[in-house]
Amino acid sequence: MPTEPGHKSIAPTGDEIDSESQGQRPISDGERVIFPNDKLDDIGNGLDFQIALDSLAEGNTDPLKVHLARLAGLDPNEVEIRSSPFDAERDRIPESRFEYLGEMDNLNEMKDGGFSLPSTRKLAVHLNIPDEVYTYEPLDPTRKQIRLLRLSQANDNGVVTSLDLQIFDLSEAPRFLALSYVWGKPDKIMCLPCRDGTIMITQNLFRAIEVSFRRCPDDWLWADGICINQEDVIERGHQVAMMGDVYDQAALVIAHTGHYEYEFEPKSRESRTMGTSMTILDHDDTLGVQDLHLETDLPKHQNASVGEERKDGMVVGEEGGRPASSQPAISLMNYLSRIWSLEDDFSLKGDDEWKKKGLPNDTREDIKIWVRLFQFWNDDWFYRSWVLQEAVLGKKVILLVGDAACSLDFVMHFWDLAKRRDTPEILKHGPLADEYSRILHLSPVSGMKELRDVKHPKQTIPAADNDDTAAEMTSSDDGNGTEKLQAKSDLLNLLILSRVNQATDPRDKIYSLLGLAREGIIARSVTPDYSEANNTAILYRDIATKFIRAGRGTDLLKHAGIDQKLPGLPSWVPDWTYQSRSIMHSELYNCSGSSIPSISVSATDPNRIIVRGVILDKIAVAGMAWRYHSLDKAQEKFAPFKKQPEKQFPPFGDEDAVCLIRQMAKTVSGMFCTKFDATEGVEAAMAKTLAMDCSWRKQRTKADPSFLESFEAFEKLYGHDREEDTPLEHVYISGIFHWVWDFEDEEKEKLRTQSWPFEVAVQEAHKGRRFCVTKGGYMATTSYDTEHGDVVVMFDGFGTPFILRKLGDDWKLVGDCYVHGIMDGELIIYTEDTQLSSDKVSVDGDGKPYSVRLSGGVATFQDFNIL
Repeated sequence: MPTEPGHKSIAPTGDEIDSESQGQRPISDGERVIFPNDKLDDIGNGLDFQIALDSLAEGNTDPLKVHLARLAGLDPNEVEIRSSPFDAERDRIPESRFEYLGEMDNLNEMKDGGFSLPSTRKLAVHLNIPDEVYTYEPLDPTRKQIRLLRLSQANDNGVVTSLDLQIFDLSEAPRFLALSYVWGKPDKIMCLPCRDGTIMITQNLFRAIEVSFRRCPDDWLWADGICINQEDVIERGHQVAMMGDVYDQAALVIAHTGHYEYEFEPKSRESRTMGTSMTILDHDDTLGVQDLHLETDLPKHQNASVGEERKDGMVVGEEGGRPASSQPAISLMNYLSRIWSLEDDFSLKGDDEWKKKGLPNDTREDIKIWVRLFQFWNDDWFYRSWVLQEAVLGKKVILLVGDAACSLDFVMHFWDLAKRRDTPEILKHGPLADEYSRILHLSPVSGMKELRDVKHPKQTIPAADNDDTAAEMTSSDDGNGTEKLQAKSDLLNLLILSRVNQATDPRDKIYSLLGLAREGIIARSVTPDYSEANNTAILYRDIATKFIRAGRGTDLLKHAGIDQKLPGLPSWVPDWTYQSRSIMHSELYNCSGSSIPSISVSATDPNRIIVRGVILDKIAVAGMAWRYHSLDKAQEKFAPFKKQPEKQFPPFGDEDAVCLIRQMAKTVSGMFCTKFDATEGVEAAMAKTLAMDCSWRKQRTKADPSFLESFEAFEKLYGHDREEDTPLEHVYISGIFHWVWDFEDEEKEKLRTQSWPFEVAVQEAHKGRRFCVTKGGYMATTSYDTEHGDVVVMFDGFGTPFILRKLGDDWKLVGDCYVHGIMDGELIIYTEDTQLSSDKVSVDGDGKPYSVRLSGGVATFQDFNIL
């Protein structure tokens, strides 16, 4: 149906469409366009179509109209899209087909109504800021009360001039939205008027309130920075204890993931401190609040820089004076999720298949889209310790990203799929791939998903059909996953899930989880204490002691070791402020058979534990120390050599790092390793050791025969260095290294596809670790700070061996490790030999006596005093 004359169509990228220059034909009134089957694949592929779909979900049909018109060769200015219920008899068209496009984000699915994207209600807001400071009305400490914020009623001219802050009992509060944001710069330089007074807030909170009222002008809002009297220490403590209940009851959580800093310019040379004019960022006539306009005489205590006028529509740090659109980046994430939702776990596609999907590639403009998406994934909000309970407890969490929006559930779903799906080449090798891998391993979103899946089982997007956890959650008896949330919310599990989260006060790594772990015995025994006497090292040690006494020692120690940033921590206490190495899937191994763990905290020294076990071997050769992913992007990939700290490493990418480690391991294992099955071969044993015998499917390699096939493909690709006479067309440059790739295109693509699972498995296992050879000839993958002379021990009842370092009469725990050839209890020998001394025999859980048989004889059991 023709549109009005002069109407301009907008492409998904934001460009205006000139129909004459596009060579498009006009259509007659009411003409129906039918796409033939050979066009359907073109319709469903490409980022433009995904942007159109995401816009359609927000009620905007223009991008989809332009996209479809382009494919049909029509003038978009003369096309409109209509929707109506499908009627099989009336609407069936010969040679047509229906096709499932894959999973999509749904921002409007919420019990209490949808989320306005954006509001269609027009409302002018002109806030008059009084000179007086707002005086908070006290909350009743005997009742669960909260304050809520909303826009005041408009005056006779239809203008809102202030905001209301009212008190409610939480149980009787009206429907409200809770804000989640990053505190950002602590300076409270932004004025917010509430009736007869002004509340000073941070720039990030001002932006959060600004945008939230723009999209939801009729709703009540709750935000800790304004609804809690921050100057009242007693109230603040009481309200913080209630925050879990607040987020649990909120109809919607609106999360502002980024940082915002306003820039001001002087209104005149004569007056730099009188008045400020603030207009809302990113003007859009479709927004609910057209202008949030502030007029005020600034308080004297406010920074002089605030007595300036902000550049219209500008956020400091954005290019061009106006923020670039975030929608292409968010749609790129949604598009990958849609592609993955149509595929099986761990299925592989060649590069040619990926190219057909129309994803952004390595052009300058396309890379900007990838970078913007990475910036979103790196936003501080995801890494805040206090965000976890906000994200888990909220019924629905919407993330506002510039001019775009997406649900937290869909972001979590993306990262859940990312761990089990193939990726395009741009995310496999090169700088973008390295950054993608870093975010994949550091992002706390996976931990959020595990907890949200059990708290809101019917709301979160289901995992793959073969995900046993998802099937178990669907069968929840009470419908809200309360019992399973309690199991997942064990304090130790929460600490593991949130280990990379950040907190200004590292004690909050514990305290921020108590609201989620409140049903646990250990959590209930912890009272937040910010006194100097209760420093972080003491708190972490005392929590670790509680875990050991509760029988969780085997779960605790695999996360501990000497690589610690916090001073004063015993080596057996995990440093929860960061993660230093990959996590071993200890449930896959059973080196100590059915023995029973013996671990206790010293009765005389709280910094000492006693663990029973045997010494198996000693480290003879330690290879390259590959550091784990870090939030500090300046961190070098490899730890410096202890004896040559000045030696500099070139800027290795992950692809080169895998090649370097494999080459070093190949050289060392060929020279020193003797403890491997002769039928297996030294190279196969080395490959399994590099991956800790765990394929990218998280299975032992004997259950995944494709692992060694992938290793063989990797060897063919990266097995031959370039020689001087090698033609350039046969040379592949991985970054630092040059390789001979004398293959036909078809074979090259096949090898690239086949080798990827081995690369993934090595990166998953070897980050934060190093390849070692023991004095007895075993290959091992150990903690990256393992050194020559450290000993390999087997603790009773533990699934994996550990590395210890001698310290006088005591020991330091270096970390857990993989030793090829002993991980399934091969060294355990059940014996009835009564001639063995008592320190050579132990008893397992079934009461059977056993010994540990080494090449030099029977091992001696002893108690290790670990500091």
